[in-house]
Amino acid sequence: MANVELNLLSNIIRDGDLSSLRRSGFNAALLQTEEAREMFRWLSDAYTNPAAPGVVPSLEKVRRHFPEFDYCPTRDPVDVLAKEVIDNNVKAGIRTLVEEMDELLEDGEDPQVILGAYLPQMRELSLQGGESKHMMMSTAARVLREDYERMQEAGGLTGIPFPWAPLNKATAGMQNEDFIVIYARPKQMKTWVALAIAVYAYLSGYRVLVYSKEMSDKIMTRRAASIVAQVDYEEVKSGTLSPEDKKLFFDTLEALEDWEKAGARHGGSKAAMTFLSDRKLSSGTKGATVDILSAEAERFGADLIIVDGFYLMRDGRTNQRSREWKQVSNISSDLKAMAQALQVPVIGTTQANRGASKTLGDDTDEVGYADAIGQDTDLLMRVFKARNLATGKPKIMFTFPGTRDAVLNPFVINAWPGKDFSLLQGSVDVAAFLKDKKDSDEEEERAEGGGSSAAPSGGGERYKTERSGQRKKASARIR
Repeated sequence: MANVELNLLSNIIRDGDLSSLRRSGFNAALLQTEEAREMFRWLSDAYTNPAAPGVVPSLEKVRRHFPEFDYCPTRDPVDVLAKEVIDNNVKAGIRTLVEEMDELLEDGEDPQVILGAYLPQMRELSLQGGESKHMMMSTAARVLREDYERMQEAGGLTGIPFPWAPLNKATAGMQNEDFIVIYARPKQMKTWVALAIAVYAYLSGYRVLVYSKEMSDKIMTRRAASIVAQVDYEEVKSGTLSPEDKKLFFDTLEALEDWEKAGARHGGSKAAMTFLSDRKLSSGTKGATVDILSAEAERFGADLIIVDGFYLMRDGRTNQRSREWKQVSNISSDLKAMAQALQVPVIGTTQANRGASKTLGDDTDEVGYADAIGQDTDLLMRVFKARNLATGKPKIMFTFPGTRDAVLNPFVINAWPGKDFSLLQGSVDVAAFLKDKKDSDEEEERAEGGGSSAAPSGGGERYKTERSGQRKKASARIR
């Protein structure tokens, strides 16, 4: 086995990281010896095993399968060693071609015929050794087979999971480079929806960065903490948790540090979740641009980026902060570019325009400020909040007026802040939901004007009993 190949395999095992190589398209065929190829395939199979996805086997486990393996890590980055492996492979290929062509010349073959016969192999070597990111149809079988088998083994899920099965079934999860926009009229809980997605990804083992233009990092952290522990956010905020829920809340949060240390996410880094606001960024009071946020995300090593209220950000191209369509259009395009550059999904929240209050959530024109947002996004999610008559708590309907590579039907989730964001209905009559929403909104307005509206008798107690066991189960995943 060539020494650099030993170094590369050793560093992969030491760092526990195969994500960057997989994104670059590096594969076993680029290694020159059968031993190295066999070991790289074994590491890749283990890394994509749905029972423990994203985990590179330990040195001890490697040696049980490859007792003769000479472990020799270096200080060189994995991508540098991979480039050297590719260069060596190209050099070996060139030498082989030159020898074969020289033999043909010695045999008196026409030079033009020789060149014509070997040009395809030369082009392949050129693509292999260059920086081009072309996806060649002639070599697509390996990449597509790997993706297909990984999806098959993972039950159709290849990206970061959403909390809701209908979304995962249609999209296979949040994919690298996805730009997802959640939009709604004011006070429809779109920030809560984004946080529910963020917390689910975090508890699934990913590194999640949450930036909010509309709320402080402390408020966002408190909201996310209530979702993690599945306790009522209003009771957390007001200090009125029951003794049982108070103990659950703080025990769950205090267990997170040990849970993070014990668990590894895809690529070897530890799961983590961090919150940013403008005051905590180097940009000071001017407000963040996408470039500043991108630098923070890269430094953190984010797998998923949440941008709450991106329409309020500062446009890095004009250095202006306004709600003009041009600035918002630039920000939207830059967020999509950030997703592509960092190779991670990005979720942004924004407003629906005033006219959207009378629509059914099926038109991309409902998105406020910039029509270009609909062109940049891979998935548009419209949020409608109404009251759940069974519990007296909110529920949310999602519609999907814009999807790039999926077919999605509306569905409904529970939306009890902090406590429950589970799937409520896998399918829904949109018009009927919006009629109920209008009735409940009018009822709430009347109550705020001087009456009171109680939840149906018995519904709240029944719901509380059902949620108790689920809450304990969720907390046990962490402790």
